[in-house]
Formats: sequence, structure tokens, C-alpha cells
Amino acid sequence: MVAAAACLLVLAGCAGASQPAAPDPAPSAATGAAGAGGVATEPDPSDSFGRRSEDNDYWPRSVQLGLNAQLAEVVVDGDGFTLYRFDDDADPSRSTCSGGCVKKWPPVPVNDRITFRNLDPEQLGAVPRADGTLQLTVGGWPAYRFAEDQVPGQTAGQGVDDKWSVLGPDGSRAGRSRSGSS
Repeated sequence: MVAAAACLLVLAGCAGASQPAAPDPAPSAATGAAGAGGVATEPDPSDSFGRRSEDNDYWPRSVQLGLNAQLAEVVVDGDGFTLYRFDDDADPSRSTCSGGCVKKWPPVPVNDRITFRNLDPEQLGAVPRADGTLQLTVGGWPAYRFAEDQVPGQTAGQGVDDKWSVLGPDGSRAGRSRSGSS
């Protein structure tokens, strides 16, 4: 299952590298009630994350390379919001953020609509979550967004609990050496 997801990621990354992502549907007055497959049928206009699954994942249009003045190369979603890694997810790579943690740190799920831009396809993958969904990995590290980042480019989650770090394009902590375990 993970190998199939990795193939999907590589194909989506190659296909999406040269064409712009389709825009999300315009927000409506709907409150985001879950539809088929557990995905909200309409985004909640008050929710900066847009579409969400029943377990609080958000569905970015794309994941791409970004630049931060202090941290250099970072991974961001298609709206420019910073993505993070959690030190407890290592050895072997697994997603350990669940329950109340996912409200503060929504996982980045793998789905057939996500595209990847300016990231090495060899660094992209997926890891199964306890709920049976697949979560995006970069350099083997599961990717998350921080709910308290209010504007694109913000890095308020950097260093939270000495376990959360901005995600570098190879899975390392952004702004540090590129070892993935730094």
C-alpha cells in the first residue's frame, strides 16, 4: 500500500511540476459537513485550512519548496503555509501525532489531487496512520501543518516543545545540516 502511494506521489509530482494547480472551489455558506469518503463537501469559509477530513486532516492543493529568510529552504503547502516534522515520528518513520495533537498539528494526507513542485520525488513518500489513511512524508518524516500559523510563511511552530521543526526539503530540520536526524 505504501509502495503504491509512493508511486502515486512520484506521478503526481512529475505531472504537477509544469502545470499550475487547479484552484480550490470558492467557499460557500456551507459549514463543511462530511461527504463521501470522509471529506468535507464544501470548505468552511471561517476555516483557514479549507477542506478537511473527519479526522481533522486538511487537503492542500500542492506541496512545494519555499524559502524562509532565517531557515533557507523549507517545505510549504500551495498557499505558502509552512509544514513541520515531529521528532517523535522517527525510527522507523511513523506518524505518532493523534487525538488532540491533530487539532494543533493537522497531518498532510496523501490524496490523488495533491501536486508537488520543486521537490525531489525521491524524498517523497507516505506512511500509514492509525486510522488507515496515508500521510505525506518528506525524507521519511511525516508532514504536518501548525494550526497557530495564521499567515503564509509564518513559522510559529518552530521549536514547540523542543520536538517540532520546520520541514526541510529532504526531511531534515530546516536551517540545519541535511542529515534528517539533526
